[in-house]
Amino acid sequence: MHRRRLLDCLAGAAVAGCGRRSRPPRKVRVAVIPRLTLSPVFLAEELGFFREAGLEAEFHQLPESVQALPLLADGELEVSFTGPSPGFINAVLKGARMKIVANRDVAVPGCATAGVIYGYRGTFPQGLSNLRLLKGKRVAVNSPAGLPAFFLDQLLESAGMTIDQVELISMRQPDAAVALMAGKIDAVSTSTLDKDLSFISANVVRSTTLAELMPNYQYSFVAFGPALLDGDPEIGVSFLEAYLRGVKEYRSGKDPRALEELARATHADPAAMRAACRDSVSPTGMVDRASVQRFADWAAKKRFIPRAVDASQLINARFIEEALRRFSRRSGSKR
Repeated sequence: MHRRRLLDCLAGAAVAGCGRRSRPPRKVRVAVIPRLTLSPVFLAEELGFFREAGLEAEFHQLPESVQALPLLADGELEVSFTGPSPGFINAVLKGARMKIVANRDVAVPGCATAGVIYGYRGTFPQGLSNLRLLKGKRVAVNSPAGLPAFFLDQLLESAGMTIDQVELISMRQPDAAVALMAGKIDAVSTSTLDKDLSFISANVVRSTTLAELMPNYQYSFVAFGPALLDGDPEIGVSFLEAYLRGVKEYRSGKDPRALEELARATHADPAAMRAACRDSVSPTGMVDRASVQRFADWAAKKRFIPRAVDASQLINARFIEEALRRFSRRSGSKR
């Protein structure tokens, strides 16, 4: 019996080492959308980081991250990359096993396009540095309860205004960008774009950004569903460690092979995507509770959720804390 175990160990040593039997990779179903900020995930796959962790990442492409929520709650998907939303909070309040487990994107001044209000130059010929010029104007958001509406509300509040002082128009972000450049709306509030609209059209001006108002605000996260939250914690930790390795490669300048495909999907210039600032992608993945709380408080104030909620109900930090410890040890050992 001991001889058989030794033979098994030697046979699998190249993959798993002699401390345990070789196992087939554990499949992890991951919701992805074709966006530049998911480059670290694609790099982790292409560079074999998930395979080294004993995982097989099975990507399920969706047009929008919000579509992943019911699939995540039902256990059909295990990982989603998503911004905070009333839908996520309401699902958790109703007992869904979903948690924010890591941070993905951060509002960094001078980097990326999160929380930018773009205006039509015909409406704002002198630019949009003064947000009070938005009063009474038609401003597109993807949804009154979505992240762009939250960004718009925060920016307007900094100018002594409320979101009730503009005419909100619900419109998908890609459609809103086209409508803005054609002058059919006055402005659009965005989450993250793979291209700066003011760079691709002379008809567009841009406002003060969220990053200037709320530097280091976290607005995008990694979420786990019930299989990873309630199963073997090693799987979730290993996934996040592999993801952090992908982040390191992306922030150092490496591009995924999928970048050309991402550019086609988002109608962006590949060269511009390669030159885009990468500092907004969190290098540690540690979740800032205050950022989550700020959105939850806004959602409660707007009555998009039935009651106030403590951010700790939405976060499980144990996975990223252990993954970061392992990642730090790995990085230290290679110096």
